[in-house]
Amino acid sequence: MAYVNQFTKLFKHKRNQIYVALEDVEDTEFIWSEKQIANFEILWNMDMPLTEISKQLGCTETSVFLLAFDRALKGSIKRREGWNIW
Repeated sequence: MAYVNQFTKLFKHKRNQIYVALEDVEDTEFIWSEKQIANFEILWNMDMPLTEISKQLGCTETSVFLLAFDRALKGSIKRREGWNIW
């Protein structure tokens, strides 16, 4: 039982040191509907800038950037010229 208590204390302590990426970014969408994704991909394929896509979809530029990054990693959209971030 003492081992369990020590493990629990250690786990709680270590857990407090975890860094959560983008945790403090306000007004950022991480959940998208299939329709929103389809609309994004249509606008993306029209070579619309991210700033304009965000206006069309009614969300922040950060949200659209994260969606574009996700879709590019998954091969769902073609990377644009000059998007060499790797």
